[in-house]
Amino acid sequence: MKKALSVLGLLAGLAYSGIANAQSYTSSNANTSLTNIPTSLTPQLEKAKEAFYEKIVKTEVEKSAKDDSYFILIDKTDRKLYLYNNGQLDTVFSVGLSGWGGLEEKIKEGDGRTPEGKFKVGEKNPDSDYLRSLKINYPLRRDAERGLRERLISKRVYEGIISKHDSENMPSQKTNLGGNICIHGGGSWDWTDGCVALNDEDIEYLYALVDLGTPVVIRK
Repeated sequence: MKKALSVLGLLAGLAYSGIANAQSYTSSNANTSLTNIPTSLTPQLEKAKEAFYEKIVKTEVEKSAKDDSYFILIDKTDRKLYLYNNGQLDTVFSVGLSGWGGLEEKIKEGDGRTPEGKFKVGEKNPDSDYLRSLKINYPLRRDAERGLRERLISKRVYEGIISKHDSENMPSQKTNLGGNICIHGGGSWDWTDGCVALNDEDIEYLYALVDLGTPVVIRK
């Protein structure tokens, strides 16, 4: 992990040093965000990002085995949700994403994108508009830091998000960073505004198994 982070820090440092205006790709309790990458550094940063997520997934699978618990991995490119149980792959589900937001990382309210990073299930709704839903704890700390830096949110809103994460509660879902990102039913084609959609029988299965606090990693 330290080696991966050092590479990421070096690349981000080069960007800030004058190659271009890039966001740093760092980790705070594995809560990460990567945006505005300069074209000249994209290949290197993408490789570093892939390595970083590989380490996160490996760690979460090991925790799943140790704790006899579930872990959810969502791959946006493959349109798949991988459910791990006790360190082993249990089930693979097809998923749908945004019908118009593309595959890039979520930045703000209304962009139609699905966020990336390490989240957890913060709320379970048995009576969702789309059968059942599992809400993740977006925005993360790094999203709040980026939002403050880019003046999308105020210092007060930033502090509120950080405070919620410090107390392990759900951050505000009504900021300019967006919110209410859920895994829900309704069908596994691209039609949402940034949520992750499963077929109804699949969300029924998933909802029955996972508890509040279940780790969810979303990657491109």
